[in-house]
Amino acid sequence: MPDPRQLAAAKNVVASSAAGRALQAMMVERRAYVENLAEQAVRNGHLQGFVQLDGSGETDVQIRFPMEFVEKPIFTYGHEMGPNQSATQGAFPIASATVLNWDIRKAPGDNDIYIGAHVGVVVLGPPEMISILHYSFQGQSFSGPSGSNTTVTGKL
Repeated sequence: MPDPRQLAAAKNVVASSAAGRALQAMMVERRAYVENLAEQAVRNGHLQGFVQLDGSGETDVQIRFPMEFVEKPIFTYGHEMGPNQSATQGAFPIASATVLNWDIRKAPGDNDIYIGAHVGVVVLGPPEMISILHYSFQGQSFSGPSGSNTTVTGKL
């Protein structure tokens, strides 16, 4: 076990150097950041919304989160036919969605905070088809609302 006097002397040597002072300043900043995080309520955040899609094709949908996810959220989606739409047996529409990239804010300590996503959507079906893509993002987030995001509509 190290002698406490030797540890104290080593700390003084480190603190007296420029690198030591920079290290101490970084540790103080990091400690303040961690304390700030602890003060904020981190909980399971859930965001859901939908996009009305007119026609067949592909589009890029930008989604801004009303909360900040402290980890990469889980993305899920579902697809439904729009009002007064029908599908023919053997020619059902096909829909797919994928996160093309994340909007990220860097936090101290090089931590990623997820603040939005660009979602690529592909729908194959009749050109006059109206369909609705439902999406959901779920994960650990800072305090923020749960619920629906802005609804997006438009032609593919």
